[in-house]
Amino acid sequence: MDAIRIMIVEDHPLFREGLRRSLELEEGFVVVGEAADGKEALEMALGLKPDIMLVDINIPGMNGLLLTRKVKEELPDTGVIVLTAYDEVARLTQREREQRAAERIFALLPPDQAQEFHQLWEEFADRHTPEARFAHALDRLAGVLANYCTGGGGWREHCVPKEKVLERNCVIGESAPELWALARQMIEETFSEMERDSE
Repeated sequence: MDAIRIMIVEDHPLFREGLRRSLELEEGFVVVGEAADGKEALEMALGLKPDIMLVDINIPGMNGLLLTRKVKEELPDTGVIVLTAYDEVARLTQREREQRAAERIFALLPPDQAQEFHQLWEEFADRHTPEARFAHALDRLAGVLANYCTGGGGWREHCVPKEKVLERNCVIGESAPELWALARQMIEETFSEMERDSE
């Protein structure tokens, strides 16, 4: 079976690179394109016709929701997964939306691979094993690193309070206390820098 062709739409280069590298490690996926803003992404998608698009909700040029609507109008066979970090409303339905997206993606694979990947995804989502909890910690750490390296990036842009960032990421400490100590230090330093910049 052909590899699933994925396009990444993300304006933060570090996070975009992290997504690409993660996908390249998995057999059956190939990243066919990357874009940093909505208008560029739409043009690229119309040319590439990817199977799946990973779209950051907050991108310049055309936001992720509008881009998704236009892609679905022009490319109804292309699946779109919208990425968002701190949308509280989206978090309420996150598991349901992730389940639907996972079923769509895994349906593109041969049955044996689909079953294996679906089990791995369930293990990751449920965090029942030490490996899944550690993978989840690394997933959260990636977001902290992206914001740390961009001087607050999305936290600053969306006015996310430090308490919310700490609450969302303290799960890192469940499986990796040393990583949580490092992440917490990066969060504290980043918010101190943001406070200094706003004075």
